[in-house]
Amino acid sequence: SLILPYGTIDDVLRVKITEEYTDKLLGAAVEFQYFIETYAWYSPRFAYPLLVISSEVVQDSPQPAVSTVYYSQIAKVTSTKEAVVKHFTVAPNPTRAFSQLQYELVKPSDVQLSIYNVAGQIVHTVNRQLQAAGRYTESVDFANYPKGMYLVELRIDGNSNFKEKIIVQ
Repeated sequence: SLILPYGTIDDVLRVKITEEYTDKLLGAAVEFQYFIETYAWYSPRFAYPLLVISSEVVQDSPQPAVSTVYYSQIAKVTSTKEAVVKHFTVAPNPTRAFSQLQYELVKPSDVQLSIYNVAGQIVHTVNRQLQAAGRYTESVDFANYPKGMYLVELRIDGNSNFKEKIIVQ
């Protein structure tokens, strides 16, 4: 079981991913060794991990280690049987232009998709009143967005259900 701020999810799988690579800064002669360790918890009912904890260390760098914690929010969940959304995907990711935001509702619900920049400001919102149960796709054109990372939030009936990072190149 995985206990999160919004409820407990049963039947989860933890996956550990380790990465190591070398990179050189533009115009610099020094190479940096990167070590990334990521743990992700998955449930068979959801397409994306419920919780991701990642730690990145750069050898011989004056920068401190970077740790990231990310979790998907599923409204009012006490078990996976009560989920309102079967899945939520953002593709392609990273993107240079259009991305498809796809989700599947288990029951009729009010839906709001919001996109935030790294400063936490809403840069785009789509509101859909009382959508029937089923699969939906929203297209968002990121061509005029500055390069960087954004957060896509899916809210169902006023509750934050999923948050997904998207990279605009």
